[in-house]
Parts: sequence; structure tokens; C-alpha cells
Amino acid sequence: MDPPRAGFGARAAASLLDVLVLLPALGIYVAVLYSLDANNKLTPNVEYLIDVSGSVFGVVYTTFEIFTAGTPGKLMLGLRIRDETGNAADAARLTRRWLIKNGGTVVSVAGVALGMNIVERTGDLIGLLIVVGFLFTLRESRQAWYDEWAGTAVYRRKDLESPRGFQPLVGETKGA
Repeated sequence: MDPPRAGFGARAAASLLDVLVLLPALGIYVAVLYSLDANNKLTPNVEYLIDVSGSVFGVVYTTFEIFTAGTPGKLMLGLRIRDETGNAADAARLTRRWLIKNGGTVVSVAGVALGMNIVERTGDLIGLLIVVGFLFTLRESRQAWYDEWAGTAVYRRKDLESPRGFQPLVGETKGA
């Protein structure tokens, strides 16, 4: 029997924690922009570099899902991304999930980097569809669209751990 999957509430709480973790970085970003603007040093090129850097930072932050099977928010709440049966997901599956889930953001960042507003807006639209797909975690399967497409699901770590049962206190002894 497959372990129970984490639902909408736990996953939304993890996303909220991720936002809270990123708030200091956002504060620094805003403070730098404000300081440069107040001192008449915010040129279009500098603003462009700061915008691209901030966007890349956000994308890199989300890659935690590939390398640790969860963002810092998920990890703090004891959630892990696994395959649909609860077994550890391999790097290819986690990467596929990340690309589907964050594809809109990647397209938006590319649009910003290339200075192509239509590409950026297309990425935003894709991102909106992914947010709608997250609402599918309210269903019985508790999988977002990107989970279904990647063959993944999110579980509580405690539900994945098997009971240890009896453990001897001393090492094995050799018979005579």
C-alpha cells in the first residue's frame, strides 16, 4: 500500500515558508534599487542587470527540488518529492518535474534577459496555468498537474519511514 500523500494545505504552507525564506533577499533587492535610484545611479543597464540577477536567483532557489527532493519550505515541514508510489524519485524525474513546474518562470526570465516582452508575458501565462494546476492537489490523488506529468507526488517524511521493529542492543555473536 502506498503511503498517504501530502495535500493542498501542507504544500501551500511549504510555499508560504519559501516566500518567507526569500523575503530578506527581496528586501535587499528593493533596497539596492531604491538606493541607486535615490542617488541617480540607476541606469537602464544597471536596472536590467539587477532584474536578471534577481530572476536567476529565484530560479536557482527552486532547483533545490532537483537536488534535495524539496524546496527549503518543503524540507522544513518534513515533505519530500517522491515517485507516485512513494519511492525515491531519480534525478531525471525530479528534473522533469522542475522543468514542468518552473517552465513559465524560465521562459519569463529568458524574456527579461532578451528584452522580449512577449516572451516574458508568455512565461507569465504559463506560470498562471501551473498555479491553477496546483489546485489539483485538492483532489483525492493530491497531485498537481506537474506531479501527474512527471510521475511524482509529495509525501510527509514520517509517512515514508518504515518502523524499525526490534533492534538488538549488542552485535551478533558467533556460535560455537
